[in-house]
Amino acid sequence: MPAKCFMDFKPAGGLCHIFLACLKFRHEHNWKKIDLSSSSRLEKHIEMLGCVERDLISSKCWEKPVVFISPSIEKALTSRLMEAVERMGATVASSPVEATHVIHPPPSNWPGNSSEDSQHQRFRVIFQEGRGVLLHWLYSPGTYTTWFTGLQMEWPYGVESPPHPESGRPWDVDARWLLYSEEYNEWMVEEDFLLPAGGLRPRASYTRKYYHTIMCGSGSIG
Repeated sequence: MPAKCFMDFKPAGGLCHIFLACLKFRHEHNWKKIDLSSSSRLEKHIEMLGCVERDLISSKCWEKPVVFISPSIEKALTSRLMEAVERMGATVASSPVEATHVIHPPPSNWPGNSSEDSQHQRFRVIFQEGRGVLLHWLYSPGTYTTWFTGLQMEWPYGVESPPHPESGRPWDVDARWLLYSEEYNEWMVEEDFLLPAGGLRPRASYTRKYYHTIMCGSGSIG
């Protein structure tokens, strides 16, 4: 399940359903607590996460991707994408109209793997609480976030709302979104892979150096 479900704080939103599904599972199995570090309960934990996923889908807090692979993608890459779809448990659509995600060719300068993108040092601020901010690092999974706390000043630019397609329209993302999702075994953040010429625009991103310049080198990573 994508990390954005954990950031959905609305009443009856994603986080609410995650907690309720876990508490229900704990009650049904007479657990005193949920201890994810317990290796003896690994299979049960996987079963519990399956229950959480089904609850998120049934409550329409999340929709499992249905992808349409653009015919403009070369054959060899299409084969890799089809394998990624299968491993991630997604579905292939026969037309863009049926899809939640339309997969387009990657950038022309892409080396064919995540080696360069994984070294990317740009971030977006996705949450702010007082003088603390939660950062998402571009081209990394949504769970790879960093808390900066104890800042001398509040983040001056606020937190923008994330982009999202209009109702009934799919995400237009490049092939890296699906390939990196398979690599990390986690659905990546669509915003990082939006097409430059598409209708959606990503939120502003910043370099680590710029962050420290603006914030005067204050704060600690948590």
